[in-house]
Amino acid sequence: MNRKKIINLILITACTFIQNGNARTPAGDNIIWLVKPQYVLGGDFSEGLAWVTTGRGKHGYINREGKMVIKPMYNGAEGGSDFSDGLLGFEDNKQNTCFMNTHGRIVIKTKFSAGSFSEGLAEIKSGFINKEGRIVIDIEFEEAGSFCEGLARIKMYDEWGYINREGRFVIKPQFEKAYSFFEGLAVIKKNGKYGYINKEGKIVIEPRFDYAGNFSEGLACVEINDKHGYINKKGEFIIEPQFDNTFSFSEGLALVDKDCKRGYIKNPLAVQVQAEYLERSGLFTGIVKSVSDTEVIVGGNYLTERVYPWKKLCLFSDKGIIILRPVFLTQDIAKCELVAGSINDIKSGMKVYKYRNLEYPDERE
Repeated sequence: MNRKKIINLILITACTFIQNGNARTPAGDNIIWLVKPQYVLGGDFSEGLAWVTTGRGKHGYINREGKMVIKPMYNGAEGGSDFSDGLLGFEDNKQNTCFMNTHGRIVIKTKFSAGSFSEGLAEIKSGFINKEGRIVIDIEFEEAGSFCEGLARIKMYDEWGYINREGRFVIKPQFEKAYSFFEGLAVIKKNGKYGYINKEGKIVIEPRFDYAGNFSEGLACVEINDKHGYINKKGEFIIEPQFDNTFSFSEGLALVDKDCKRGYIKNPLAVQVQAEYLERSGLFTGIVKSVSDTEVIVGGNYLTERVYPWKKLCLFSDKGIIILRPVFLTQDIAKCELVAGSINDIKSGMKVYKYRNLEYPDERE
């Protein structure tokens, strides 16, 4: 399950103070409230919705305008769950998983426990189901991960391999550990060390690291001899090991720890190199058709089968990476809003790619 950043909104009210008899926040009048403090707990926005917890311990969901679109009715001591692929899984009174859509309507009822949907499929004990609730992959396994870039990791007989959407092994079980594909490569563990494979199962970066993270924006953070740095897809160090801890690049920046302090570093790769990596990884999505002050129109083939609402897309200008978020989809058009970068740097004809899905957990031992 994805790690959630729990936000205690009650504490915000404790940050107010009295000045000249009026309650004010430390930032004065610069705060623009979407929702004024009123909930016990709340989560990050995911696919346009965020869970909130009322004083009675019930979870509901608000939209980006702050409107409660799914009334509080679900229990849970640690907070709510996030939507994935437009669906939210929860347990009924028999501990079977049901799924509701973003309107709060239950659209799938099962007679078993199921994981979150990813790329149209959700893991169950003996395979995967589709969004109609039908078992479309019937396979016995010890453990499994979600589909990512068309493949899912599967553990059988204490070894990990990968299956495709038809349920066939395309990479036979052979690794001590295996993780989801990002930008065409996946982390594997062999002989106690971490390395990377491609989608044919070929080891392209030899296992020699004590830790290895997923690729994002053409770079991956790795650990060797108790120091962390960043490698490219050839396994070459672009940023030499020198940090106490590192995190994946996101929107051109990465959080790093050094000498008990934290800071951010910029991605040193040229934008052309980052775009080439995504192109070769098969993450090309479409072309910018038009740009206005408020939205970007992306055109492509079968977009509803390859792009999901609120899952980020990216493109590259001479100034760096630009992040988009689809808010409306048809088969050949995606209407997007700007997340990061300048809309003035977007031109018709630019190539658009899938962006790394940060909702996937980056689990390591």
